[in-house]
Formats: sequence, structure tokens, C-alpha cells
Amino acid sequence: MNLKNVRRDAAHWGWIPTLLARGLERCQRWLGFHLFRVNVRPLLPQPPEPNPPQDIAVCVLTMEQLLKASADPELDLDPDFIQTTLAQGDLVCGAYAGDRLVAYAWRTSVAAPYYAGLWIKPGYHYHYAYRHYVLPEYRGKRVHTAMLRLADQESVKRGCIAEIDVAPITNLASLGAALSLGRIPIGFAGYMSVFGRIYSFRTRRVRRFGLVIFRPQAGIPVGLVPERS
Repeated sequence: MNLKNVRRDAAHWGWIPTLLARGLERCQRWLGFHLFRVNVRPLLPQPPEPNPPQDIAVCVLTMEQLLKASADPELDLDPDFIQTTLAQGDLVCGAYAGDRLVAYAWRTSVAAPYYAGLWIKPGYHYHYAYRHYVLPEYRGKRVHTAMLRLADQESVKRGCIAEIDVAPITNLASLGAALSLGRIPIGFAGYMSVFGRIYSFRTRRVRRFGLVIFRPQAGIPVGLVPERS
């Protein structure tokens, strides 16, 4: 356990939540068990205007814009990932400072990679928000908020009624960010790896929202198709 990181988290979140999160993280690693909190943020019929900060412009990004931006190593954009996600219809919003892309945010109604080989598939009429990034020098300047509002407008145009977010229960920063953005916890999802097999579960309300967490190479462990609301 990195004591420097523990002290940093404790200064922000408090010692009890920090130690509980670190202890649970170790238990999950030993047991092969992983638990996530699922959050939902309902979308307003008429979302607020993006209202980006001065000298920043937000827009829906095209394949051409993203492939051009992938030449910037600071943005960590893979051309294959860009082509695959846009081909399946994912929504990508970005922010420009002059001619340079300085932030981006993905949403999907199909499926998206999460981590450790896991993928997430949202239910019908929902968008799963993933792959958000803002260059360090532009953080804390409302750039992410402006992208979020633009993405909300585009999601509503596409018939979506809510944004879904999934966060590990041991990641205090992600849990705190979800609450600050107005996301509402609706339950939990998780999985356990036993002798190479994946056993997964969702709490009742998460099942009603149709969320599926799966590992493609191991099949779909949490239902075959999301329920439609």
C-alpha cells in the first residue's frame, strides 16, 4: 500500500472511507471479486446550453477530426479505437482551443470497453458515458461541463432519456465525481472470477435499467440482451 497516496486520499475523503476503500480493494483482488456502483443522471428535455469558457469551442467530433487529433500524443487517441467506436454510432464531443483539440468525451448506446477485459452495454434509451479526458492545463475551467451539456443535447436528440455511469466502489474520486455531476446511485453490479469462469450479478434496479457488464472472450455473463423499458 502506497502510504503517500493513502495520506493524499485521506486528506480529501477522510481516513475511514479511505481505509475501507483500500481494504476492500485488497479483498477484491485476493478473492477475484469486483463490485461497481451504477449511477444514472436523467437528461432534461431541453438541456442547458454548453456555454464554454472564453477561447474554447465545443462541438460534436467527426471521424476526420478525431483521426487528425490522434497525432497528438498527449491525447492518447488510437485510430483503430476511433474508427471502431464511430462505426457503431458512438457520440463523441470535444473542445478546441484554437485549432487544437484539448478535451473529448465518448457516449455509446451500443457497448464500450471498461477495464480488465470488461465491456458495458447500456439499456434501451440510455447512453453510457465513458472515455472522458481534458488536458491538464485546461482542467478546472468548465471545459468538461461545457462538453457534458453539449453531449446531453445530442443524447436527447438521439432519443436517450438518461446517462449511465459505472464506478468501482473502491474509487472514491469516481464516486465523488458522479455525485457532483448529479448522478443518482441506483444499485450495484459485479462479477467474480472462479477457475477461469465469470459469475456476475446486478441488483434489481440495475436490471430494470438494462445495464449489462460482460467480458467478450468469456461470453456475456449478465443476461444476453438488456431489457427494454
